[in-house]
Amino acid sequence: MIDYVVFQGDSTVYTFEVSTDAPHLDALSDFKADGVHQALSFLPKLSVDVRRVELARAMRLTSNSIKPVTFRVPRLKVIYLTNFWPRAGSGVVRMDPLHFLAGCRTRRLNQA
Repeated sequence: MIDYVVFQGDSTVYTFEVSTDAPHLDALSDFKADGVHQALSFLPKLSVDVRRVELARAMRLTSNSIKPVTFRVPRLKVIYLTNFWPRAGSGVVRMDPLHFLAGCRTRRLNQA
């Protein structure tokens, strides 16, 4: 998992990889902007372009503008990296509403 750390009035977005293996926190490349920002708001995962190996997109609020920021992995000729985009729900219905309301539970299908 990748965590982004932002401080108001700073011009840097610090990125860290968090894992279950030691060391549990690894520093990644930082994003340095041309000026200070007031806030950073991340967009939904649906907005990233996996063909451009994007991990996240955000909007950066400065004192007089809102600027888009894209976080990418520096790799070439790779379309989909399973280690960066975790499995997500498949959207396939596993049970009908009557079973759900009766208290039945089942695991959700995942897609690759």
